[in-house]
Amino acid sequence: MIYLYSAQDGEHYRQLLQQALPQQPVCCWPQPVEAAQVQYAVVWNPPAGFFAGMTQLQAVFVLGAGVDRILRRDDLDPALPVIRLTDAGMAQQMLEYVLYGVLHVQRRMDQYQRQQQHRQWQPVAATTAGQTRIGVLGLGEIGGKVAQALAAMGYDVAGWSRQGRSCRVWLIILVSRACRPCWRAVTSWSICCRPRRKPVACWMASACGNCRGGRR
Repeated sequence: MIYLYSAQDGEHYRQLLQQALPQQPVCCWPQPVEAAQVQYAVVWNPPAGFFAGMTQLQAVFVLGAGVDRILRRDDLDPALPVIRLTDAGMAQQMLEYVLYGVLHVQRRMDQYQRQQQHRQWQPVAATTAGQTRIGVLGLGEIGGKVAQALAAMGYDVAGWSRQGRSCRVWLIILVSRACRPCWRAVTSWSICCRPRRKPVACWMASACGNCRGGRR
């Protein structure tokens, strides 16, 4: 049996899974099931105790790229395979979100909005892409695509990877993990594409002089 948990669109996912795997029974929370009959779980942020009693569970499929919460659970056997989505369109969505944020600041849209509220018009000097230094924390499936896309658009990009990954883009500088002052020197803005963990917040707080609580 496949048991699905998704607080949103759960029934939609269930129908898709059932169509793809007609030979497998697929149930969706909150439908009650016999926990011992569940062989595979397809989840996104299931509640505490969700896996209790699933003694025949063979694998957990996560409906997203982040698996940190799953790996820290106390109701799941740490030896069980956990399969995550490496992209499924999320990298493109994140890239579009990042581009919006970068262009909004680079083209001084925040200043123009404030002027508009006061019915003022005063041209503000713009910064070109080549003059804009952007640091990308994390060069995985999502961060790597973001860094490469920004570099291809002419931005001065620095990438930081805990595992020393390279994105094969000549404009990307791989900054040493221990070299936090260097990171602050080569970047104007930082984009975090890593899982939300306390060490990341502490790293950002140390790297950014005007950073509070690890956020900028």
